Formats: sequence, C-alpha cells, structure tokens
Amino acid sequence: MPLHNPAGSVKHNPADLHIALHLPYLHWDTYKLLVKRRLLVKERLEYNRSRPVPEHISKMDHEHQVAWHYLGRDPPFHCRRTLDQYGYPNLHDTRARDDDQMLYKMTKKRKKFSSSETLKFRKSFSKHKEQISAEKESSEDGESSHEGERDLGDDVLDGTVLMVDQLWLWVVNSDTTVTFFPRGGSKPVDGRLYQQADLRNSVYNEVNADLATRCESSLDLAALVALHAITVLFEGSSHRDLEIFRIFEESISILVEKMTKSFKDFRSLGFRDKSTEYDSDNLITSIKERHKREGLLSEKQNRDDTSAMLELRDIHDELDTLQKLFSEQKDTIEQMIDIYKHESYSQISLNGLSILSKAQEKLKEYAHQVDQMIKNASRTRTDVALPIAY
Repeated sequence: MPLHNPAGSVKHNPADLHIALHLPYLHWDTYKLLVKRRLLVKERLEYNRSRPVPEHISKMDHEHQVAWHYLGRDPPFHCRRTLDQYGYPNLHDTRARDDDQMLYKMTKKRKKFSSSETLKFRKSFSKHKEQISAEKESSEDGESSHEGERDLGDDVLDGTVLMVDQLWLWVVNSDTTVTFFPRGGSKPVDGRLYQQADLRNSVYNEVNADLATRCESSLDLAALVALHAITVLFEGSSHRDLEIFRIFEESISILVEKMTKSFKDFRSLGFRDKSTEYDSDNLITSIKERHKREGLLSEKQNRDDTSAMLELRDIHDELDTLQKLFSEQKDTIEQMIDIYKHESYSQISLNGLSILSKAQEKLKEYAHQVDQMIKNASRTRTDVALPIAY
C-alpha cells in the first residue's frame, strides 16, 4: 500500500544539542515477504478493526503483528515501502510495478510447484474474502480458520526486491542517540541472504572494531549511522542477488544483445530472400503464402522490439527513482554538514564532518553510475523505437 512519503530532513536546536533526522535509504526484501505483507495489509483494511486478532495473525512475526495493530491509526503507521511506492507515493496500487521490478525479474528462483501445492494456493486465495466475512460475523471468539491464508506467500517464485526504508534518528544530548529503522526481512531459511546488508550489524561492527572511526560523541554516531544507511546495500553485501548496479548493467546489456541479434536476423532474412528470389523451387510457393510468412515474421519482430522497449522503459524509470533517492539523501547530508559546522556542534563532534564528507563522496559515486546507466538505457531505447516507428 502506498503511504505518505516524508522528505529526508534534519531539524536541530543548537541550544539543547538536539537533532532530528529523517533519512530514506535503499534496502532489500524477499518477494515472498513482500507478498505476505501485501496480503496482510489487504486483509486488515477489509477487516476494518484490529481486535479481536485472528489466530493466524497472532502466530506471525512481530513486524506483521505490529502492522495489523497500528495500520490505519493517526498519525499513520509506516510500512516498509517498495522502490515504486517511494517513487510514486500518490499511486494507489503499485502491485503491477512491484511484480515487474527489474531486480526481481533478474533474481527470482525458477521453482516448480506440485499440482497439489498449486491447487491448495488457488483454493485458499478464492476463499480469502469468504473467510474474512465469516470472521467478522463470528465476533464471539474471533478465531475463524485461516489455514490456507497463512501459506499464501509460500507458493510464489521467490527473489529479491528493492525497498526504500526510513531511518529516524534523534540526538538527545552529547551522549545519547536514538535510532529507529526496519529490521531486515531475511530469515535463516534464506541461506546466504540471511543478514546480508544488515544496517544494525554494520554500524555495530564498525563502532566496536574499527578504531579509525571511533565515535567520541552522539553526533559522531549520528553521522556514522547516516553513512551506513546510505552505503549498507552497496558496501555491506556479498551476495550476487544484491549487487544492484551489476544487475542493472547486466539487464541493459542483455537487451542490447537481444536487439543486436534481432537486427542481424532481420538483415540476414533480407539477404536470403534476395538470393532465392529466382530459385525454381520458389516458383511453387504462392505469393500469398510468402506474404503471410513475411507478415508473421514481421509481427514477431515487432512484438520482440516492443517488449524490449517496455523493459528499457521500466529500467529507465527505476533508475530515475534511484536518482531521486540519491538526490534526497544528498540534500539531507548537506543539511547535516551545515549543522555540524555550527560552533556549538563542532566543539563536540570530532569525526562527524569527515564521516559526512565520506557519505557525500559515496553519493556522488552512486549518482554517477546511475547517470551512466540512464544514458545507456536511453540510447538503446531510442535504437529500439526507430525500427518500430518505421
């Protein structure tokens, strides 16, 4: 569900040494958990109340139970957002865009399910609304059967998807920093993905292991947390499914290769037609059949070209959203630097400015890579569009 999209911001009070930081940052989730969260939100909105809590909800993990209880409250509860929910906060339904996310298409597991598992999924999904209605009517115990509902997210092709999480940070005084951010969605069953790019572990390990970036005050810690939030997905992951820039570059290269092959095949077909134009065997083939064959080939060519153009449009759109995120992070870091230069802060923070400068350099590097990929995608998209136009 699309939620309010607060801009990254920093508020401070020099007299009391108070800083409030809201910073969006790029992270990841599994597609299976995304589907479960989506179904939970849908069921909660249809249920229209938080109590009595259904039995299957009470057995879910803490994140889902909190979402069930606080969704619809004022001020609003902020669920984890996908890349498109962040980029299009006013779009009511982003399911189609989320399911078509480039990272998911490149990382989803090609798992085949048995016919019994597929039938179970279809039956449970078709009974979804009936179960909710039955639970509303039986308010005495509030414990209708939701056996199938629990497994709705288990019968999908799993993969990784991009999320835009929020870091909420408060510097209370020179000794205390309070942070809030979502816990990573991975579980031990995810294997090598478990705890990849974990923001809490990343900050904890550096604070306790790297003496070169020792935090002498709460301001230093705030700067370090902001740096890790920006870089954790790119620098704190060793799994191939989380190499974001490589996956985007690879997807563009695959489409370029497809187009090159398509153009070569088209050219070769023209040469073959000319070489056999006066072949005696061709005299048997009627002009109508030949035109029909050429029409089918042309139709397939246009379909392939259109599909490639749509994929390039999706890539371009996601890269634009990444640029928007990096720009928002850049503005927030610049605000922090201005605050840390203030006399009352600079005397307390010994390492904060150098840490924030490193964050600036990283953002500049990321933005440059995204800009190059946008140019490559735009150039390829133009090459695809020209044959379709003709």
